[in-house]
Amino acid sequence: MAEGDLGNPSVGDEDAMMAALAQDTWMHNSDIENSVARNGGSGSVASSAAAVASSYPDLANMKFLQVIDTKQGLSERPMVAIYGMRMPNFKTYADQLISYIRETLDELVECDYDVVYFNYGTRTLSMNSFAFLKRAYSEFDRRYKKNIKRFYVVHPSRTMMLIYGMFKGFISKKFDQKLRVISSLNQLQETVRLETMNIPSAVKEFDSNRNMWSEFGKDLSSVVVNSNGVPYLISYCCKYLLANGAIEQNGIFRVSGLAANQQEMAKQYSISPQTFQFPPDTKNSDVCGLLKQFLRQLPHPIIASRLLTLDSYTEQSVKGVIQALPEVNQKSLACIFNLLAKVVQNKEINSMGSDNLAVCFAPSLCWSDTPNYDDIKWLKSSFEILITHYDSILGNTQF
Repeated sequence: MAEGDLGNPSVGDEDAMMAALAQDTWMHNSDIENSVARNGGSGSVASSAAAVASSYPDLANMKFLQVIDTKQGLSERPMVAIYGMRMPNFKTYADQLISYIRETLDELVECDYDVVYFNYGTRTLSMNSFAFLKRAYSEFDRRYKKNIKRFYVVHPSRTMMLIYGMFKGFISKKFDQKLRVISSLNQLQETVRLETMNIPSAVKEFDSNRNMWSEFGKDLSSVVVNSNGVPYLISYCCKYLLANGAIEQNGIFRVSGLAANQQEMAKQYSISPQTFQFPPDTKNSDVCGLLKQFLRQLPHPIIASRLLTLDSYTEQSVKGVIQALPEVNQKSLACIFNLLAKVVQNKEINSMGSDNLAVCFAPSLCWSDTPNYDDIKWLKSSFEILITHYDSILGNTQF
């Protein structure tokens, strides 16, 4: 949220996200063609896209793909906008999705074009997602890739950049050089005329509200801490989850709650960390999401990225990395792993063993500036060691 990325909800936000999106106003195919006519375009690509849409009604109705063929970008190239929050489930729609995108782009790819991907609201990228993305990259032949001049990623999350790092082993250097990371709509406006794009209102709201989360995105040494030296947010979240049965809840931390709820809590917390209280009936999933997003927005990971480059992964080697961290990092980790260890102890009830928990939580704790596929393996190894030996590595900190 995210990335930072506060507000980037995961798969657990799906129902609420789709309900919110239903309130957005989107251009229909006829509107696109009218826009083309008004701006001097031929409308051929829009007409073709409309024809393709009629063959894939379920996917077309999700409106995650927009073709803007009137050369409305400041670069004077046509564009493809992809709205991540509306993307369908990769596993369910794999074959259809590849065909739909390919057929929609068939005419456009004969000339230079740009792609703008809005990451906010994208579902959590699982290994199924990774397998699909790898397959899609291989199935889209060279003509779909060579004429992409710029690939803009708007509001990227830490998880997304980690997944992108996994791709570096099999994507071309030329394609890699086309990537441009965009942190705000104002920055995107320097390249693209935003009025030509059907940007969901939730994305706009996320972009405009980001500066209101003043306690999110600070260095850990600068955030407000309690009398035990633990950031209030981390302490509040861990205590709430322990007190409200989260350690026995099925799939805890796999489902990250509703983005809107987390945004509101982040704002209220930032106003007065010392007196913040969770609203009545706050769901555990919202608290899990808030905690992860707080960690993801740190300018530096709470665990130094040196953890990803150890020669071997043993209790002693991991302990060496942890003990070299600032005191606030160590106390925060003791608080977090006290909770996570209890979650794993109840894995027969909650289905969240250390493997599953590592996939869901570890990327919020440690990341590299140059992510790659091996990061996940080392993260899982060190995460399991911290879960198993958290007492001896982190001690029994009060929080």
